[in-house]
Amino acid sequence: MNTLYIALLTVLLSFPVGVLTALFIARIAPKPIAAAMRTIIELLASVPSIVFGLVGVGLFLPLIYNLARSLGFNSAGGYSVLGTVFVLALMSIPTITAVAEVSIRQVDESLAQAALALGATPTQANFKIVLHAAKSGIFSGAILAVGRSLGEATAVALVSGNARSGPSFGLFQTTATITSTLLQGLKETVGIDYDIRFTLGILLMIVILLTNAALNFVKRKVGKLDA
Repeated sequence: MNTLYIALLTVLLSFPVGVLTALFIARIAPKPIAAAMRTIIELLASVPSIVFGLVGVGLFLPLIYNLARSLGFNSAGGYSVLGTVFVLALMSIPTITAVAEVSIRQVDESLAQAALALGATPTQANFKIVLHAAKSGIFSGAILAVGRSLGEATAVALVSGNARSGPSFGLFQTTATITSTLLQGLKETVGIDYDIRFTLGILLMIVILLTNAALNFVKRKVGKLDA
């Protein structure tokens, strides 16, 4: 439950930011700025996950701890669902942006020009025509982001608090996912702890396969409705 909950929150946060950033790079930004931003996104997409985890520990956790105190909530030093979501969103945004930006640039320019000729504003053409035409690639970026959120271990273990109970639905509560639980018992090679984590590994593969199958099913249904 924690794993799926955190993946859902991560997509809700990272998907709009990634798609809007991709639209800005592909359709709005001047060419020098777009080229620079494209390079930055590509570099961020290749950064190891441990770096994002350390950024979360040094930057996000103090901010979350102070935010929780100001709102009257208890927080275990900032280790929380919210910190985990922020770190995973930071990791997912470059992936979504890179895939969506390529998909947007492949949209036939004549579609946008036809919309402008019919009286649409540039904003209407971008949101109602270009994004609609590029939805398949954009959806693929979301699927990749979900897969990364479900499978990430090191960064999650650094900021989640590795709770021993759950599920944790409060944003300021400590949490744990399947992957962070697997990482905690990595040193075990025999016994019940090893058996538990081996079973968790199988469960994680099943969750990822079912989630990807569900997302691809939705993607196909959306495509058929538009057709």
